[in-house]
Amino acid sequence: MSIAGRMFSEERQIQILNLLRENRRVEVKELSRLLKVSEVTIRNDLAKMESSGLLKRTHGGAILVNDKEAEISYLQQTAVRTEQKQKIARAAAQLIGDHEKIIVGTGSTILQMVEYLEDKKNLTIITPSLPFAYQISSFPNIAVIVTGGYYRPSSGILFGPNFRETTEKLFVEKAFIGAKGITEDFVTDADMIEAEVGAALLTRARTRVLLVDSTKVGYAAFATVASTADIDILITDEEANPEELAKIARKGVEIIIAR
Repeated sequence: MSIAGRMFSEERQIQILNLLRENRRVEVKELSRLLKVSEVTIRNDLAKMESSGLLKRTHGGAILVNDKEAEISYLQQTAVRTEQKQKIARAAAQLIGDHEKIIVGTGSTILQMVEYLEDKKNLTIITPSLPFAYQISSFPNIAVIVTGGYYRPSSGILFGPNFRETTEKLFVEKAFIGAKGITEDFVTDADMIEAEVGAALLTRARTRVLLVDSTKVGYAAFATVASTADIDILITDEEANPEELAKIARKGVEIIIAR
């Protein structure tokens, strides 16, 4: 088997996942040969993919994780702090008018927005989230554009070259994303791929809105999504630390407390 040409890291990781699904395990030496990159590059790819819950590294290679377990972990996230997330989602939906074109990212708080969008008229939503797209697709007045890519059960997102190609062609009025943390300096996520997806979505909108519950305010996760100053509006709940909110506000971010 030969895979010609140079690839972006996401494209390599898609190839690695495809090989894992076919064979259940892969070896660093063989991946290096097939993908025409160094073994160090392959090990870095495997480390990133393991941190995303896509595989488990072994001595000299990796094995596929159970997709069902990854999917369950995503579903469990939606059940945490549900009341706060619903309030945040409702406040976010109030920023959306009829006839708008918007980008909606991923995450359990973002998913709560669905029930507050049913009455919107002639709304177009671009999203990499299959759970969001599936739930919103039954609303007759809302058109959904799903970015292409490889499906990731742990978060329900699509990512890869098709995602990049789709988003680069679009520009909308508002983007709504979630994250695992925000401090006075950075918006962050626990996962490098999801951070990259969030960062790409933010660049395609005039107004950038971040939805996080209070446990994420003042918390710094692993991977940087954007500078806090790049966010226009932060929506969170009443339990957020006021000192941390004040620091964030000094970066020019409008704070909305969902009640």
